[in-house]
Amino acid sequence: MIWYILSGLIFLLGLRTLGKNLQSWQIREYRFDRMRAWLQTKDGRGAFVPWFYRGVFPRPKFSGRIFMILVGIFFIGGFYVSHISGSDDYVGFCSDIISGEIISCNQEQDKNSKIFPLLLLWERTIWLQVLFGVWVTKLPVWLGRQRLFGKARKIIQNSDENITRIGITGSYGKSSTKEILVHLLESHFGKEQVRYNPANNNTEVAVARLILKNQVFFKTPEIPNPSLSGRQEVRNDKKKFFVCEMGAYRKGEIKTMCDYVLPHQGLVTGLNQQHIELFGSQRNIQEGKFEVAEAATDKVFFNSDNALTAEIFNDREVEATK
Repeated sequence: MIWYILSGLIFLLGLRTLGKNLQSWQIREYRFDRMRAWLQTKDGRGAFVPWFYRGVFPRPKFSGRIFMILVGIFFIGGFYVSHISGSDDYVGFCSDIISGEIISCNQEQDKNSKIFPLLLLWERTIWLQVLFGVWVTKLPVWLGRQRLFGKARKIIQNSDENITRIGITGSYGKSSTKEILVHLLESHFGKEQVRYNPANNNTEVAVARLILKNQVFFKTPEIPNPSLSGRQEVRNDKKKFFVCEMGAYRKGEIKTMCDYVLPHQGLVTGLNQQHIELFGSQRNIQEGKFEVAEAATDKVFFNSDNALTAEIFNDREVEATK
C-alpha cells in the first residue's frame, strides 16, 4: 500500500513539474538564449530546487507546439511503463493485460516496489524530456513561421495604398510612444482607420498573426459601380494607419518583421543595455534597433537626446527627422 501512495504522490508532483517546465519554455518563446539567461537569475536557479517553486499547479497555455511536446513525452513515458512492467516488450505487456494473465501476489508486490524509483526517475528527468521536445519541434515550428510570414507579406504587398505603416522600436518607451501615437491618430482619423498591436505583443509571430487577423482592414475596398457592371474597384480616400511596435532580443529580428510589415516610417525611441546578454553587445543593440530605420521608405524619427540612439544615426547615412 505504501508504494501505491508514494508512487501516486510522485506522479502528481511529476505533472506539476511538467507544467512548470512547459510554462517556463513558453514564457521565453522556446528560445534557448532566453532560457539560458533566465537560469542565471535567482528565480531561474530556484527552478532546480525540487517541487518548491511557486504556484500550486503552473501550466502553459495550450498550443500546437505544447501538443507536439506532450506527444513526445507520452512516447518517452512508454519506455518507463515497459520497465515498470518488468518486460522489455511494451506491446507484449499490454497483450498480457488484455489476455487476463494472472500474476501471483509476490510478483505483484515486487512489481509495485519498482514503480516508485522509476516514477521518481521520470519526474526528475522531465526537464530533459521537455528540452528534447523543444529541440525536436524547432524545425516544424520554423517552417510554420516562414509560412506565416509569407502570408503576412502578401497581405501587406497587396494592401490599400492609403495605409501608412509605422514601425516603432527601442530599448524603452516603445509601448508608451505607440499608445500616444495611436490615441492621436484615432482622435483625428477615427478608430476604424487605425490598427496596432495591443499590449506588448511585439514579437515576429504576434505581429504576423495580427496582420492576418486584420486582412479586411488592409484590403482596398470595392464599391459597386452600376455603370461598370458593379465590378469596379473604387479607391478609398480616407487615410488609414498601421502602427507596429517591434521588439527584439537579437540582431535580425526587427529586420524579419520589417520584411513583411514594409514600414513607410520608422521611429526609434531610445537605447540602453536592456537584453544585452541576448544581443551580445551594446553595438549589436544599436544595429539591431536601427534595422527599422534601414527598412523605412519614407521618414525616420529618432530620439536625438539619447546618446546611444544619436550615435548610431550619426554613423549611418539616413534621411531622418529629429
